[in-house]
Amino acid sequence: MWLAVVTALWIYRNKVIFDAGKVDEVEIFAIAQLHAWSWAKFSGLKLQGTFTKWCIHLIDCLREIK
Repeated sequence: MWLAVVTALWIYRNKVIFDAGKVDEVEIFAIAQLHAWSWAKFSGLKLQGTFTKWCIHLIDCLREIK
């Protein structure tokens, strides 16, 4: 999970510096959620939920990972 957050921060930092973007905490959080879900879903873990469920019920989804 921490890797997804660090990756999201790095990508967003580059956007702000090189593309003259503005800092938007909600967008950073959304990017981190997407990275974490993608990693969990496609890394071979048995993640049962959808991205929407991941965003709404994160703790339940983490408990379901096998």
